[in-house]
Amino acid sequence: MDIAHRARKRTAQVGRVFLTVLAIAVQAAFFSGMPSYWRLQRTARSGGTRRARSAAEESLRARMGRITDALPFTLSFEHMEDRCVRGSRIHLGLTPNREYALIGRIWITAYFGTDLSIPEALDAICEHVPESRDAIHRYTDNPGRLRISPISVAHGSDIQEHLDWDTPGTYQVASEYPPPGSMTVRLRKSRNPGSMTLQQARHDFGTVISWTVSSVYLRLSAKSGR
Repeated sequence: MDIAHRARKRTAQVGRVFLTVLAIAVQAAFFSGMPSYWRLQRTARSGGTRRARSAAEESLRARMGRITDALPFTLSFEHMEDRCVRGSRIHLGLTPNREYALIGRIWITAYFGTDLSIPEALDAICEHVPESRDAIHRYTDNPGRLRISPISVAHGSDIQEHLDWDTPGTYQVASEYPPPGSMTVRLRKSRNPGSMTLQQARHDFGTVISWTVSSVYLRLSAKSGR
């Protein structure tokens, strides 16, 4: 009986601590400076944001155009996604970028097809896009390394780039970005040509290689958003 009583008492204490922490987090949300949802929508559609978004997309498309022209592969299709995502009003110190009320970002991914073997295709990428060599060699120089996601390719600008390729039997390029979720304030996306799918590209060419460029064009501080 004493053991059971002590166990119930500890459970009750843990429950009270959890409720206290939750209450503090909820109270902090009302004094966090996080603007309302409709104000975030207005910011996402403002003239300043539109200009920043347009400039970012123009820069990304210019970079992607240079990559597409350089690579000796067939461009199957391009996918563009533009999101404005709000920060969390309630957090327990675990939410990344929680200091931002709103972040706007654009991704453009080009999907290429090739009948080359993977080693041949990677050699061609290194030759025609030299800034990718270090990133690719980190994998080709270590054959036993398991790759479960795209690799980051840096070229010294604000644009982030990721390279991905099919590895027969172990890994395939993904066709979609993560689901938008309830935190998305604004979403815009397009595909050219619209009827093309990753499955069709893989059927047509055998191996798919993707290159993604992305850029953040909006960061709205939670404290300045009142």
